[in-house]
Amino acid sequence: MKLEAAATASLSLQPLLVPGLLQTEAYSRAIHTADGFVPAENIEGSVAARVSRQRLLSGPDPLHLHAVIDEAVVRRLTGGPDVMREQLERLLELGTYPNVTIQILPFSAGVITYAIIIERADDDGYGAWCPDLPTSRQDRRLTDGTRKILCEKSQQLLQVLV
Repeated sequence: MKLEAAATASLSLQPLLVPGLLQTEAYSRAIHTADGFVPAENIEGSVAARVSRQRLLSGPDPLHLHAVIDEAVVRRLTGGPDVMREQLERLLELGTYPNVTIQILPFSAGVITYAIIIERADDDGYGAWCPDLPTSRQDRRLTDGTRKILCEKSQQLLQVLV
């Protein structure tokens, strides 16, 4: 999250969930409750932290976010119909921000076997990592070789989408 706070641009490829910066409170609460990795007494704090990070998308010098979300994410009724309706409305709203690009990767694009977030700061520093997934609840910094492969795959995917 340290790099996220300093980043000027972020690319997020998410095959399982709406990216955290785009989640509503209800959606965030639903996934935290469903995954069982966050103790019940910590869920509200985790939700509040996730939602507070969204301030990065507004203000005088907002983060430029390019989010690629798998079609399954927007079709799955995470938290039920009301939660998903609110989440989809939020995605539509955020999609009007000049610094936010949201793309849906269609089923026809094939299988995505990884999630990745790439962030760039003004000093040309960057970070790339796989966000925490059910199989590994801690962010894993990638080796330079793996980072290069995932960055190349992500760039190839973006070229197909654009």
